[in-house]
Amino acid sequence: MAAENTVLREALTKIKADLAAERERARALVRAATELSLELEQAREELAAAQQVTRLPGPRGTGLTPR
Repeated sequence: MAAENTVLREALTKIKADLAAERERARALVRAATELSLELEQAREELAAAQQVTRLPGPRGTGLTPR
């Protein structure tokens, strides 16, 4: 039983280390997703603001049409 206990304790130690590493990866992914979400929202706001710009007509008599 003592040998089995030692093996199980070693396995538990490895599993705890693996869990800690996975939790750190999860935190990093959450930070990345949050950053990307903020950047996407900012890009949407910039696009919406750019679409509200009123285009002025071109000079008269040039035959050019505004885009």
